[in-house]
Amino acid sequence: MYVMKEFSVSDFDDEVYRNLVSCGFDFSAGKPIGVAVSGGADSVSLLLCLSRLGKEFGFGIKVITVNHNIRSAEESGGDVIFVRNLCERILESGCDISFFEKVLAPGVVGNLALSKGIGTEAAARQLRYELFDEFARAWNLGFVALAHNRNDQVETLLMRFLQGSGAAGLGGIRMKRDRYVRPLITLSRLDIEEYVRRLGFSWRTDSTNFDTHYMRNRIRNELVPFLRERFCGFETALLAGAEKSAADEDLIAGLASSVSWKKENDGVFCLRNGITSLKKAVKIRVLFNGLDLFCSVFSVECRFPFRSISVLVERIERGEKFSVDFADFTFVYDDEHICFKKRSLVATDSVFFVIIKENGVFQFPFGDVYCSIRDGLADIRFDFGEESFEMEKLQVPFCIRSVQFGDRIRAADGSMKSVQDVLSDWHVGAMQKRMIPVVQDLCGKDQDLVALIGCVCGLSNWIVRG
Repeated sequence: MYVMKEFSVSDFDDEVYRNLVSCGFDFSAGKPIGVAVSGGADSVSLLLCLSRLGKEFGFGIKVITVNHNIRSAEESGGDVIFVRNLCERILESGCDISFFEKVLAPGVVGNLALSKGIGTEAAARQLRYELFDEFARAWNLGFVALAHNRNDQVETLLMRFLQGSGAAGLGGIRMKRDRYVRPLITLSRLDIEEYVRRLGFSWRTDSTNFDTHYMRNRIRNELVPFLRERFCGFETALLAGAEKSAADEDLIAGLASSVSWKKENDGVFCLRNGITSLKKAVKIRVLFNGLDLFCSVFSVECRFPFRSISVLVERIERGEKFSVDFADFTFVYDDEHICFKKRSLVATDSVFFVIIKENGVFQFPFGDVYCSIRDGLADIRFDFGEESFEMEKLQVPFCIRSVQFGDRIRAADGSMKSVQDVLSDWHVGAMQKRMIPVVQDLCGKDQDLVALIGCVCGLSNWIVRG
């Protein structure tokens, strides 16, 4: 892996050139390349570098910027104006460049987060990539360059480690996935900022980068500086480990692809004899492949815990026939087939119900809950995607569960309010009502609810004080 010792603009250009070649980009073909530009230092450096290479090798650049309308109109609109002006300045230098703005209407990101039970950042990312795909198809682009860098890779690896990811997650961000390429992935943010300065340009700073409500920002602003101070060279070791995990992931994915899943009327299935001789890690991947196909075919939103899949595999390895109901599907293992089948829910179904009375990590459909208990009081952290929420000093034991019919929660004026009415006021759909957790006190006589955690769906939280 290339690491720049003394900064050089030409070395930076050469590194991006080599990375693009390794991704399969043909500099002699004269075909344009797409590039996503937000206005931050990373994407500005990528655009400047591609414009220099484009003038040298004779290819054009198609620039896309997305206004998500999730920050203030002044800030997000200012980013778009900045990128447009930057493209005009590059055009004047003799580069073949075109600029395209995509605007998401206010509320679109929030509505998607609500409908799918995901965080705002995850919803914005999904919509952004949909626009990138549309942009690439419209201009027949074989490559779209994104500005992920070495620092992003380190942050991602730490985040995935803390979330308990396996080989797929610990392999990190790939330099190339489908049409998307990341030629800055071996370059540090310090070199990126120096490159922009040396070329006489500036960049925009996203105000949300300092909001430690987001897990990635806490890692960037708190954990990484601590590790750099206390564990010199940790990044090199972390990135080397990622290369090993990526190699393991390629092997497991290849072996799992030998098992073919097929669609049927009410689910997806594969043949039982195709999985029995495989190693456990490969069996787990096969089941996740089947679940991914099921969710895609039947438009089901399902964040299924690794531990639950692992338990299914353990039962498969014991050779027993069984059927298990989950929130949105039934898993069947019989004489011939393995199936994920659609399940009809009834009003009494509860998606999750866990009594917590000890330290540990607890997996739920919306994410993970970390619990630390001291002197009979618990501090807990809800982690979902790149976001999190913390509560302190909960009496043990307590329960985290999905909303049930008849639940009531105390309002600020002391009155009791129906949780269903709260969710209706928040405009929560039926699917999301089953995703939002409540925290229930089990020590008091009335066992009241003490929290309604709406932030897992991009909403507010209802916390009972006192």
